[in-house]
Amino acid sequence: MTVKLWSMREQCHIVRGVRGTVFELAKHFGIPPKVAQSRIARYGWTVEKAVTEPMREDSRRNRP
Repeated sequence: MTVKLWSMREQCHIVRGVRGTVFELAKHFGIPPKVAQSRIARYGWTVEKAVTEPMREDSRRNRP
């Protein structure tokens, strides 16, 4: 499934009672907007899952 970038900035969604664009919802739930956009466009996640699923700790970033 391909989601165009413009739709993520213009379409409003309601997630857990909060209304906004994917960009606004991601910021509200503490997810970087680019991560939310990638989850939707690349992996086909729903908007709700993309903006509410916590980011995993990447073990590669924690290496000395």
